[in-house]
Amino acid sequence: MAVIVNDYATAIVSLYGGQILSFKPHGSEDLLFVSSESYFEQGKAIRGGIPLCFPWFGAHPKNSNFPNHGFARLKNWEVVSTEQLITGETRLVISLSDDEETKSLWPHTFQTILEVVIGKSLLIKWSVKNLGDEPFSITQALHSYFNVGDINKTIITGLEGASYMETIRSEEPFSGEIAAIRISREVDRSYTDTEAPCKITDSEYKRTIKISKTGSLSTVVWNPWEQLSVKMKDLGDQDYLNFVCVETANVMHNEVKIDPQGSHSMTLEIVEEDYNPSVGTIA
Repeated sequence: MAVIVNDYATAIVSLYGGQILSFKPHGSEDLLFVSSESYFEQGKAIRGGIPLCFPWFGAHPKNSNFPNHGFARLKNWEVVSTEQLITGETRLVISLSDDEETKSLWPHTFQTILEVVIGKSLLIKWSVKNLGDEPFSITQALHSYFNVGDINKTIITGLEGASYMETIRSEEPFSGEIAAIRISREVDRSYTDTEAPCKITDSEYKRTIKISKTGSLSTVVWNPWEQLSVKMKDLGDQDYLNFVCVETANVMHNEVKIDPQGSHSMTLEIVEEDYNPSVGTIA
């Protein structure tokens, strides 16, 4: 683990999986959620924080024996650099490259670099470089688990009007909803063709988390709710009440094609904003 403490916040980054596990501005609750039942074992994903889904999102399209959400979150990443910025922020850069194991799952030569800046906000820049001679396509996600006081007292804004697919309900796209998202059941939605920032307003913790992004045309919203939670060994039975995933992604027809020697970058910025009671109050 890389543990970062500066004048703005504390953060924890696992080099296994290249996964940010904690971002806690001073005086605030952690903005990220990690399950107390999570595995911390080689070959198993850590449940929570910001897992990296790469080079595919969800199940492998052709081989169900390949790891769900790709291999990046199951590999050990290397530290490229650490730096204290003149602003007082801290920057950590880590990387993952192809090896024999990755090529047995995905036959391409690549380097992916994750740059993390910890300050008043959590800023992530994720770049994927194609070092081979043939183009390849990826689907990907920063599968962010956000810590909330009570999912029943939480709303998500910013996706009003955006169309989405909900794989647990239908294979047909749903037209966008006008209202903010309020979760009261299992939700697994892939919103496509949207670059919009989102806000999570949490009236239990009395805070708003703003999520801004670039290089991402999809946003995935997920909560397993009770029936699925009790089946997941690395998630507490009641944990679904204390997180929601709002994922910065490129999935489905928003997959990214990267030409030889080309690259693609995606950024995510997470910041705690002033709480607006008129937005967060849920009757």
